[in-house]
Amino acid sequence: MSVDEDVNKELENAGKEFSGLKVLIVDDEAVVRRVLPRVLKAQMNRTGYEIVTFPNGLEALDYLEQEGGVAVLISDYRMPIMLGPELLMKVSQAYPETTRVMMSGTDSEPANGLADYFFPKPFDNEMVKATVRVALEDYVGRKKGDGDESRADGDVLRSA
Repeated sequence: MSVDEDVNKELENAGKEFSGLKVLIVDDEAVVRRVLPRVLKAQMNRTGYEIVTFPNGLEALDYLEQEGGVAVLISDYRMPIMLGPELLMKVSQAYPETTRVMMSGTDSEPANGLADYFFPKPFDNEMVKATVRVALEDYVGRKKGDGDESRADGDVLRSA
């Protein structure tokens, strides 16, 4: 094997640190369910995680029940059928290892520590990528047991 082949193989394998992990996006707006995966596509391809989307909390909970949880849940705050905080509360009880991210088009940030991270809508693409990366790292750290067990409790990641 040549040096170039070795380097290419290392680069190919090095970027799959989140292989097999899933990010669940829940938003009633179809455009958000289309745009967020596109924003995350390059990062997803490079690091190996998958994205699944649903239009409401009930469908998301059904999926989680079948799958046994996901690494990261990103939920809109205001949705019909089930509000984002209710979804995050149910997920925190049933799947405490899941990193929870709230997004909202209102000025209010989620209260009561339901979300580990928050970003406003409309969102900045780089902020979304950074939030998902940190959320995945938090999840991996908790699963390995070598990360800080405390949650971020609603940190707001904002672009500079």
